[in-house]
Amino acid sequence: MLTEEQCAEIASALADDDVGKAEVMLYAARYPREALPAKESFTEQERKWATHVRSLRLPADVDLASAMRRLDGAIRSEIADLFERWEAGDDRLAHSLRQLGAHLLEHACSVVERTGLPVAQVPASPNGSGPTVVDDLRDLAGVLERVLTSLQTLARLSSQPGDELAVPTDDPDAMLRRIDRAVDADVGRLYERKDDGDDAVLPVLRRRARHLLELGTCEAGEAGIDVTGVETAVEAAFELPDA
Repeated sequence: MLTEEQCAEIASALADDDVGKAEVMLYAARYPREALPAKESFTEQERKWATHVRSLRLPADVDLASAMRRLDGAIRSEIADLFERWEAGDDRLAHSLRQLGAHLLEHACSVVERTGLPVAQVPASPNGSGPTVVDDLRDLAGVLERVLTSLQTLARLSSQPGDELAVPTDDPDAMLRRIDRAVDADVGRLYERKDDGDDAVLPVLRRRARHLLELGTCEAGEAGIDVTGVETAVEAAFELPDA
């Protein structure tokens, strides 16, 4: 997801009939971690355009609220039409909604584990025994995977930029690729800092993880999955007060 400032810069280039500049800036904004080396025919001016448009998107640890809005926007852009059709009685969409819900939960679990949040030691049962929170989350994803027989046949992430621009809104593979890119665009630099020993990014990663878990749980619920157990597990993992 691009920021409003990035969109304005690209629109300005188009208004000036500078299609080449707009194309470079759009690519740089959509793929903020992709290099633009001179050996691949990117000129010095094009790299300056790329650097400028990327500077208009602050990293998540600097502007977490905007990062959250980008995540929400990316997910809403994929599910809004599906929810409307589902609520209108189109039961054929259950497969796509459940698959998206499972995918978001897997993303959230991955982020939780990368942050070092001690959820693996938090028991899910009051007496301190039994499965852990992570076990419960993984079990829910496993249930969704068994329900969705086609989950095993998900396509690999495409290596061609823009390959999913024209796909229908009910193409789950394309939706998952776009969600992956939206999540990865903000989190990559945070992971690098964490791996370098910068513990200051842990609260940011944990808030992102909780946000992704909430989104995945909400979508799984919309798809008809009983999420009572996972909601309890999330509350225990993040030590949230009872409602």
